[in-house]
Formats: sequence, C-alpha cells, structure tokens
Amino acid sequence: MKIFSLQVLSSFLLFCGILIPNTTFSQKREEPFKGNTTPKFEELIAAYRQLDQSSEYALLTVPAPNFNCLIIDKNKRLSPPAPEDKSRTVMLVMNGIHPGETDGIDASLVWIKELLKDPSKIADNVTLLIIPAYNIEGMVNRKTSTRCGQLGPEAKGFRADGMNLDLNRDFIKMDSWITAAFMGLFKVWNPDVFVDTHTSNGADYQYAMTLITTQQDKLGGKMAELVQPDAQKYVYQNMKTKGWEMAPYVNVFGNSPIPNGYETFIESPKYSTGFAALHHTLGFVTESHMLKPYATRVNATLAILKSIYNYTSENTILIRQARVYDIQNSMFETPFQSNFKISRTDSLMLNFKGYAYEQKPSSLGKYNYSYYNKNKPITAKIPYFYKCSAALSVPTPAAYVLPKQWQMARYKLQIAGVEMTEFSEDTFLNLNVYYITDITHAKQPYEGHFPHTNIKTETRFMRVLVRAGDVLIPLNQGNWKYVMECLEPSTEDGFMAWNFFDPILNQKEGYSAYVFEEEAAELLKTQPGLNEKFESWKQENPALAKQQQAVLDFIYQNSPYQEKEYRRFPVYRLEAQ
Repeated sequence: MKIFSLQVLSSFLLFCGILIPNTTFSQKREEPFKGNTTPKFEELIAAYRQLDQSSEYALLTVPAPNFNCLIIDKNKRLSPPAPEDKSRTVMLVMNGIHPGETDGIDASLVWIKELLKDPSKIADNVTLLIIPAYNIEGMVNRKTSTRCGQLGPEAKGFRADGMNLDLNRDFIKMDSWITAAFMGLFKVWNPDVFVDTHTSNGADYQYAMTLITTQQDKLGGKMAELVQPDAQKYVYQNMKTKGWEMAPYVNVFGNSPIPNGYETFIESPKYSTGFAALHHTLGFVTESHMLKPYATRVNATLAILKSIYNYTSENTILIRQARVYDIQNSMFETPFQSNFKISRTDSLMLNFKGYAYEQKPSSLGKYNYSYYNKNKPITAKIPYFYKCSAALSVPTPAAYVLPKQWQMARYKLQIAGVEMTEFSEDTFLNLNVYYITDITHAKQPYEGHFPHTNIKTETRFMRVLVRAGDVLIPLNQGNWKYVMECLEPSTEDGFMAWNFFDPILNQKEGYSAYVFEEEAAELLKTQPGLNEKFESWKQENPALAKQQQAVLDFIYQNSPYQEKEYRRFPVYRLEAQ
C-alpha cells in the first residue's frame, strides 16, 4: 500500500467531507418530498407535458416513440452549443434505467417544478436535459414485489426491459431500441456532464447517498484533471453543507466494508457512464441507499442533482475548455487504453460511517448469519482503493476498414454517430490484420450473449483487397475512443467480445484423413520450409507426434489449404504514416 504525504491526504480529506473525523450529520436539510409512492409511466409523462405547456423555458421532446426528453433552457436554446462556444454547457440527467430504482424519477419531477416555478433558479449557461424514465418497458411492468428488501416506494417498475435485458449493460452492444434512441439523443446533444440516477444496496451504512464519479485514469485528458480536485470536491462539500454527508459508492456485496475497505467501481463501456467517458463526458452515478426510507432517498437525490447542476453552471468555461480540447486533441496525445483494472498499490483511508457487522442464529436452519446491527453505529478508518490502470494499451491507427458484409457492426456504429465513407471501387491497401490466437468462451449467457474474454491476437501486415462498398472509418473524430472500444478485438466490451464477429471462429473446411495422409507427405516435400517446421514441432511435441489427427492437423494448418479467413478479425487497421 502506498504511503501518502500529509499534504496529499489532507487534500483528499478536504475533497470528501466524509473523510474528516468527528463529523456529524446535519439535521437542517431541505426535504420537500414526503411520499412513499412514485407515478406510473402515463402519470409521469402527463406531468411532464403539463410542465412543458406551463413554461416558456421547458420543451418536452420525443426523440423516439414513447422516449421522452425535457429540455430546460433559460434562453430557449434547443440545439447544442457549437464546438467553439465555451459559454454554455449541456447537462443530461437520465432516470429509471432500472425502473425499480425510482428515486431520480421523483427527485427530477420535484426539481423541475421548483425551477419552472422560480426561473431565477435556472442557470443562464446550462442547457438541462432530463429523461423522465429511460426504461419505459420496465416501468410499465409495475409491481409491489420487485427490489426485495427495498424501503419503498409501494409499487415500482421491474429492472429489465421487454426483452429481459438490463439496459445498463447495453451501451456497446445496443440490443434494445431504447439504447438506439438514447444514442440518437446523445449524438445530437453531446453532453458535457452526464448523471445516471440509481438506488443500491450491497452493504449497510449510515449514508443515504453514495456516488460513482468516472475515474480520472479512465476518463483521461483535460477532463480528468477536473475530476478529483474540482468536481468531486465541489459535490461532496456542497452535499455536506446541505446535511447529506456522502461516501464513494460502496462496492462490496454480502460483506462489510469494515475493516478491509473497498474498491472504486469501474464502469466499463457497457455501462452508461463508461460509454459517456468514451466521449470525454464527465459522468456521475448517484446511488441512494435502498435501506433508507423512500422520502429520504428522493430528497438526497434531489440535493445531489442540484449540486451537480450548480457545479456545472459555476464551472462552465472550465468544463467546456477541457472538453473541447480533449475532443480535438486527445487522439494525437495518448494511445488508446481499455480493460481497466483496480490498482491495489494506491489507497486512501476513509473515515467510514457504518454499522457493526455481527452474527446471530438463524430461525430457518442450524446456522448463524451475518447482519448489520443498526443499534451500533461505528466510524472506522478503512482503505479505499480509488485508482485503476489499463490492462490494454493500443496505438491509434489513422482509420479502420470494415468490410461491407458485417452490416450489424456498421449499423450500430452509424446509430452512435460514427463517421465513415464507402470505397467506391476495389483497391489494394497495405493494412495490419489481427488474427485471434486465444480466446475464452462464456459457458453461460449474459444479457443475451455468450461474451468472449481473454482475447489474444497476433498482427500481420498484409496487402488486402478492399472491395467497393467496404467502409473507411477515420479516427480523427471526437468519438475516436468509442470507435476503438468497439473495433479493437481485445477490448472487454468491444464488438468481438459481444459476438458480433463469431463466424470467424469456426473453420469452414477440413480434410478426410484417409485422403490427406498421402497428400500431407507430398506437401512436406514440395512446400518450402514446411518439413523443417514439422520436424521442429515433432521434437517439441513427442506425444502428439504419435497421433494421426494431431500430425495431419499441424500439416494442414501450415499448408495452402488452411483458410485465411479462419480467426482473421474482419476489421483492418490503416496505420498512421
């Protein structure tokens, strides 16, 4: 564990009010929400329509059927700022991606009513976008028996959509129409700040609100420089002054964070804020605690939405300067990094407010079970592992070439706003081509797929015939990180991992041993270098050399019969000169 200087530690303690010892929760906090119910989808949209009609500063748009987004702008600006405009930021709030986690749905409704009742509270320099309910199909699947153990509301939506997909795992593979609708909205508005509201459990503790902020290491660029010393510091301190002391999202499940501490949560690109980070967008996931009363959670969510909004308004020029710079320059300054892992060499000590974790006999069987004793609140210093590092680092090419046959990959990229051009005629190009050398296949389905992991490759520089209709995807576009996450074969959330290119993993032709036996012997005589390679293989694999299939497989795979398409990744790299 790294030892930090007192000055560095003090800075972190200052940024997170939660880390300062002997603090107490303020009882003087605004709590306008009093209920234990949440509206049905139809009631929610009716309320948004009424707000739209009652205010000149609000406009309810429908980017896709039933997919709603409210725009609030004091100057009635209904389009995003131009790249050179550093006087205005765009903040996007998304509610109800998990419709049983309704805190943001109700908090946003309370907040909008406040803003439109008193327009002096609307920031002049922020265009605010609010998605009332993201997962519409899950929200209409309303139940009283979902979210086991959660304290309210009385009835709420179901986690998955109509295809039983968890939409917060869909931002790369884009299996749902809702995700495609979101991509259109995100493409048009290109938000600077993004907030995704959630409710979580996993452990019990005294905080009503915890927070995920996109990791500096993963966000990169000038935007990353704002995260810890600026954005997090502001939000944590602002929340504390309102009486809502917070902790970083408690990433443990079934165990107490005391005494061993916990790790930051890495939002890979299948998650909403992981996707947003690929576009240089500062992302927050608010995680209210499901074991707190519903009104408490909604009010905590309302408070943090206001805090992030105020930060965005007060730092508009800083945010826009950093983000515009990253969009225009980051590709030329750093290699692409992905597959982030927790770094266990760096930690900071949190002054964490939890409960005693004890055991008592079960009434169900002859065993003891663990529980949090809320009659014993405790404060303990625990390590928080807040850093991550990339397991994959790849130089950025000038462009990718995607053959026209892979229409689904092309379609998804186009929905996400990726720029590409078709080749008008056949042409030869010198390209780097990946071959898959090793891969692990999932044994169980996950979110409608059997994802691949541990993908290893080798690269061959080849002269490739590019056909008319194939597409060139240049990397000199602002979403270059998104493009590389999708099209590099070894990324954990790329198109290869999500089965978009699975046909390359099956060999299509083979041989009959009784026919190939004699031809294999002839190949050893006629193919230059093959016999030497075969003899070396036999010395290294004496047991396999006694097996006919192993011998014939080796000769076949190193002969002209071996199909060049087998395990050849069908996205080619045009390297920068």
